[in-house]
Order: sequence, then structure tokens, then C-alpha cells
Amino acid sequence: DELSVNASLEGYAAHSVSIGRREQALREIPQSITVLTRQRLDDQNIHSLEQAMQFTPGVTIQPAGAGVLYDFYARGFPIKNVSFDSVQALPGGGGFDSQPDTAILERMEVLRGADGLFTGSGQPGGTVNLVRKRPLKRQQIAASFALGS
Repeated sequence: DELSVNASLEGYAAHSVSIGRREQALREIPQSITVLTRQRLDDQNIHSLEQAMQFTPGVTIQPAGAGVLYDFYARGFPIKNVSFDSVQALPGGGGFDSQPDTAILERMEVLRGADGLFTGSGQPGGTVNLVRKRPLKRQQIAASFALGS
């Protein structure tokens, strides 16, 4: 009659980020960073950038325009910088103007605070780094579906 529960948070833990010019340990970065791993995105059923930012501490969300796109704020300032695989996107060229589905992401890194040290163009709000999935050495197929009312 012994009950044993085993839980693993290994899929949620991130030990390094690639939000700058190179991969760095989290303890080397003086700003606050939140990393949403692929495991967490799957477990919490997060499918949009807006949903992911709701799970990021210290970030507020405001509808922009027709309510399809959103503006994100950290520490009272807008988050303007977005990068894909640590390469900064040009304004109006695929940043928050097109908010991607999280199915293509391996993880999402959100740095809150001044980011000039890491991106070269400082913004007081922060930056979002969207790390896309990479090809594997072996073929894989995965599928999932959800039903609801």
C-alpha cells in the first residue's frame, strides 16, 4: 500500500541561452531571463506567441490594432527587439508584426531589461529570442490532436 510519485522537471530546466552572440550560461547574464522549453510549450498547450508571453513573469500584454496582434511590455517599456536563432529581425520584417505559431520553436527566451550588451541595439524593455527546431540525425514523425467544446 505504498504510493510513489516520480516527477521530472528536466524538460523545463534550461542551463544556457543563446540570446547574445554565443551560447551562455544563465548565471553569466545579469538581466532576468525566462526560458520556455519545448517540453513546457507542449505540456501547457501553448500554441501562440501571445499565450507564451502570458506565461512569462514580468511581461504585460496589450492588443494592438485590430486585436489580432499584441504588444508586449516589460518593466514599463515596450519589448521591441525580436530575434530568430539569435539573429535580430529587422523592424517590420517578421518580428512581432507576424506572431509565429510555437510549433516551429525548440524554445523561447525572454530577456527583461536593457539588452544592448547582447543585441547591440539597446532597448529598455528587453528582447525575445525564438529558437527554431533543428533537424535531427534520424528521421522522426510525431502527431498530436486535441478535441474540445
